[in-house]
Amino acid sequence: MNRQHKPFAITAKTIGIPQRLFTPLLVVNLRSKYKLAAKYVNALWDTGAATCVMSAELARSLGFDFSHSVPTKSIGHDVVQSSFGYAYVALVSNGDLIETVAAVVDESLGDGYSFIIGMDLISKGSLAISCSPSLTVLSFTIPSAPAIDFVKDLPDDGITKSVLELGINNPEDPRVYYGTEVMDLINS
Repeated sequence: MNRQHKPFAITAKTIGIPQRLFTPLLVVNLRSKYKLAAKYVNALWDTGAATCVMSAELARSLGFDFSHSVPTKSIGHDVVQSSFGYAYVALVSNGDLIETVAAVVDESLGDGYSFIIGMDLISKGSLAISCSPSLTVLSFTIPSAPAIDFVKDLPDDGITKSVLELGINNPEDPRVYYGTEVMDLINS
Protein backbone atom coordinates (compact mmCIF):
# COMPACT_ATOMS: atom_id res chain seq x y z
CA MET A 1 0.00 0.00 0.00
CA ASN A 2 1.39 3.38 -1.02
CA ARG A 3 1.09 5.98 1.74
CA GLN A 4 0.21 9.47 0.53
CA HIS A 5 2.50 12.17 1.91
CA LYS A 6 0.81 14.68 4.16
CA PRO A 7 2.59 17.86 5.23
CA PHE A 8 3.34 18.44 8.89
CA ALA A 9 0.50 20.82 9.69
CA ILE A 10 -1.26 22.15 12.77
CA THR A 11 -4.32 24.37 13.00
CA ALA A 12 -5.80 25.31 16.35
CA LYS A 13 -8.71 27.62 17.14
CA THR A 14 -10.04 29.14 20.32
CA ILE A 15 -12.83 31.52 21.19
CA GLY A 16 -11.59 34.96 22.18
CA ILE A 17 -7.99 36.13 22.51
CA PRO A 18 -5.79 33.89 24.68
CA GLN A 19 -2.85 35.22 26.71
CA ARG A 20 -0.68 32.37 25.43
CA LEU A 21 -0.84 30.18 22.34
CA PHE A 22 -0.95 26.46 23.18
CA THR A 23 -1.63 23.49 20.93
CA PRO A 24 -1.83 19.81 21.75
CA LEU A 25 1.20 18.00 20.35
CA LEU A 26 2.35 14.39 20.27
CA VAL A 27 5.99 14.17 21.44
CA VAL A 28 7.75 10.89 20.59
CA ASN A 29 11.07 9.36 21.61
CA LEU A 30 12.14 7.47 18.48
CA ARG A 31 15.68 6.88 19.74
CA SER A 32 14.91 5.09 22.98
CA LYS A 33 17.17 2.19 23.93
CA TYR A 34 14.17 0.29 25.22
CA LYS A 35 10.86 0.95 23.45
CA LEU A 36 9.02 3.73 21.68
CA ALA A 37 7.37 6.21 24.00
CA ALA A 38 4.97 9.05 23.21
CA LYS A 39 2.83 11.52 25.07
CA TYR A 40 0.32 14.22 24.15
CA VAL A 41 1.33 17.50 25.77
CA ASN A 42 0.36 21.14 25.65
CA ALA A 43 2.96 22.98 23.59
CA LEU A 44 3.50 26.73 23.89
CA TRP A 45 4.37 28.59 20.67
CA ASP A 46 7.14 31.06 21.56
CA THR A 47 8.75 33.20 18.85
CA GLY A 48 11.03 34.62 21.56
CA ALA A 49 12.60 31.20 22.21
CA ALA A 50 15.58 30.34 20.00
CA THR A 51 15.14 26.59 20.49
CA CYS A 52 12.46 24.09 21.42
CA VAL A 53 12.47 23.26 25.12
CA MET A 54 10.93 20.44 27.15
CA SER A 55 10.71 19.88 30.86
CA ALA A 56 12.97 17.29 32.47
CA GLU A 57 9.83 15.60 33.82
CA LEU A 58 8.54 15.06 30.27
CA ALA A 59 11.98 13.91 29.08
CA ARG A 60 12.22 11.36 31.91
CA SER A 61 8.69 10.05 31.35
CA LEU A 62 9.50 9.35 27.68
CA GLY A 63 12.90 7.82 28.42
CA PHE A 64 15.06 10.51 26.82
CA ASP A 65 18.75 10.24 27.70
CA PHE A 66 20.13 13.53 28.99
CA SER A 67 22.50 14.07 31.87
CA HIS A 68 24.30 17.35 32.02
CA SER A 69 24.55 19.76 34.91
CA VAL A 70 25.39 23.38 34.21
CA PRO A 71 25.22 26.59 36.23
CA THR A 72 22.16 28.61 35.26
CA LYS A 73 20.85 31.96 36.40
CA SER A 74 17.25 33.08 36.26
CA ILE A 75 16.02 36.63 36.49
CA GLY A 76 16.07 37.59 40.16
CA HIS A 77 17.67 34.31 41.27
CA ASP A 78 21.15 33.24 42.24
CA VAL A 79 23.27 30.90 40.16
CA VAL A 80 22.20 27.28 40.73
CA GLN A 81 23.21 23.89 39.31
CA SER A 82 20.58 22.72 36.89
CA SER A 83 20.01 19.53 34.95
CA PHE A 84 20.20 20.39 31.31
CA GLY A 85 20.70 18.56 28.08
CA TYR A 86 19.50 18.07 24.56
CA ALA A 87 17.31 15.33 23.13
CA TYR A 88 16.20 14.42 19.61
CA VAL A 89 12.42 14.68 19.65
CA ALA A 90 9.87 13.63 17.06
CA LEU A 91 6.73 15.76 16.85
CA VAL A 92 3.69 14.27 15.14
CA SER A 93 0.82 16.08 13.45
CA ASN A 94 -1.53 15.38 10.55
CA GLY A 95 -0.04 11.92 10.01
CA ASP A 96 3.52 13.22 9.53
CA LEU A 97 6.42 13.69 11.89
CA ILE A 98 9.34 16.06 12.12
CA GLU A 99 12.47 15.49 14.18
CA THR A 100 14.07 18.37 16.00
CA VAL A 101 16.42 18.94 18.90
CA ALA A 102 14.92 20.16 22.17
CA ALA A 103 16.74 21.56 25.15
CA VAL A 104 15.81 19.77 28.38
CA VAL A 105 15.56 21.95 31.48
CA ASP A 106 15.08 21.04 35.10
CA GLU A 107 12.80 23.91 35.95
CA SER A 108 9.07 23.84 35.37
CA LEU A 109 8.26 25.54 32.08
CA GLY A 110 4.98 26.99 33.19
CA ASP A 111 1.50 26.22 34.32
CA GLY A 112 -0.21 23.81 31.98
CA TYR A 113 2.52 23.02 29.45
CA SER A 114 5.70 20.96 29.27
CA PHE A 115 7.00 21.76 25.77
CA ILE A 116 7.93 25.05 24.09
CA ILE A 117 8.04 25.31 20.31
CA GLY A 118 10.87 27.73 19.50
CA MET A 119 12.18 29.46 16.40
CA ASP A 120 14.42 26.54 15.42
CA LEU A 121 11.25 24.61 14.51
CA ILE A 122 9.07 27.57 13.51
CA SER A 123 11.72 28.71 10.99
CA LYS A 124 11.37 25.39 9.11
CA GLY A 125 7.86 26.28 8.05
CA SER A 126 5.17 28.96 7.99
CA LEU A 127 3.33 30.22 11.07
CA ALA A 128 0.21 32.38 10.84
CA ILE A 129 -1.85 33.79 13.70
CA SER A 130 -5.19 35.49 13.03
CA CYS A 131 -7.14 37.26 15.77
CA SER A 132 -10.54 38.84 16.05
CA PRO A 133 -12.39 39.66 19.27
CA SER A 134 -14.30 36.38 18.99
CA LEU A 135 -11.76 33.95 17.46
CA THR A 136 -8.01 33.24 17.40
CA VAL A 137 -6.55 30.80 14.85
CA LEU A 138 -2.97 29.50 14.81
CA SER A 139 -1.82 27.57 11.76
CA PHE A 140 1.61 26.10 11.02
CA THR A 141 2.93 23.97 8.18
CA ILE A 142 6.16 22.41 6.95
CA PRO A 143 7.13 22.95 4.16
CA SER A 144 6.67 26.70 4.08
CA ALA A 145 3.65 28.23 2.42
CA PRO A 146 3.95 31.40 0.34
CA ALA A 147 4.72 34.45 2.50
CA ILE A 148 1.80 36.51 3.75
CA ASP A 149 2.17 40.22 3.00
CA PHE A 150 -0.79 42.41 3.90
CA VAL A 151 1.00 45.60 2.82
CA LYS A 152 1.56 44.61 -0.83
CA ASP A 153 -2.19 44.35 -1.46
CA LEU A 154 -3.00 47.83 -0.15
CA PRO A 155 -4.33 50.24 -2.77
CA ASP A 156 -1.73 52.58 -4.25
CA ASP A 157 -2.97 55.89 -2.86
CA GLY A 158 0.32 57.76 -2.99
CA ILE A 159 1.21 56.94 0.63
CA THR A 160 4.48 55.07 0.87
CA LYS A 161 4.07 51.43 1.76
CA SER A 162 6.82 50.40 4.13
CA VAL A 163 8.21 46.99 4.91
CA LEU A 164 9.82 46.82 8.34
CA GLU A 165 13.02 44.98 9.20
CA LEU A 166 12.26 41.80 11.14
CA GLY A 167 14.64 40.34 13.70
CA ILE A 168 17.18 43.13 13.39
CA ASN A 169 18.17 44.41 16.80
CA ASN A 170 18.94 48.01 15.84
CA PRO A 171 19.37 50.53 18.64
CA GLU A 172 16.13 52.28 19.53
CA ASP A 173 15.77 55.92 18.51
CA PRO A 174 16.10 57.94 21.76
CA ARG A 175 14.00 60.83 20.42
CA VAL A 176 10.43 61.48 21.52
CA TYR A 177 8.21 63.22 18.97
CA TYR A 178 5.51 65.78 19.84
CA GLY A 179 2.60 67.54 18.18
CA THR A 180 2.97 68.14 14.45
CA GLU A 181 6.10 65.93 14.36
CA VAL A 182 3.87 62.99 15.32
CA MET A 183 1.40 63.89 12.55
CA ASP A 184 4.30 64.09 10.07
CA LEU A 185 5.45 60.60 11.11
CA ILE A 186 1.95 59.16 10.74
CA ASN A 187 1.53 60.67 7.28
CA SER A 188 5.00 59.78 5.97
